[in-house]
Amino acid sequence: MPIYVYKCSNCDITAERFLKIKFMDAPQHCYECGDLLQRVIQAPMVIADAKPYICPVTNKLIEGRKAHEENLKRTGCRVLEKGESEEFRRSKQKEEENFDREIDTTVDKVLAKMPEKQIETLVNEVASGIDVAVTRQ
Repeated sequence: MPIYVYKCSNCDITAERFLKIKFMDAPQHCYECGDLLQRVIQAPMVIADAKPYICPVTNKLIEGRKAHEENLKRTGCRVLEKGESEEFRRSKQKEEENFDREIDTTVDKVLAKMPEKQIETLVNEVASGIDVAVTRQ
């Protein structure tokens, strides 16, 4: 038998009743004041489907919860825990800062060993608009 929830508009009491479906519209009365109860409509919880996204591993569009779960299995990936993405970003930022410091240290060491004439040539090239790119390997 289903459970129906009723509410009294007079004394604000909520009551649950186990009734056969054929009696769901039968008048129900409040056990406190005797007034007629109003049935509260309750619906089961509905979970929206997963939003479509592009898989960062396969670069394919993934649509729906089932496709998402299958994609995780197929790629060997997992859903990130709360805060894990932010921790990854902080870690990457720290790596970048360390890398920049290493570049600065290396440049300082190379410049310290370089003859004055080469340093002047390098300064002139940089001042004239030479393009420099750092490439990681």
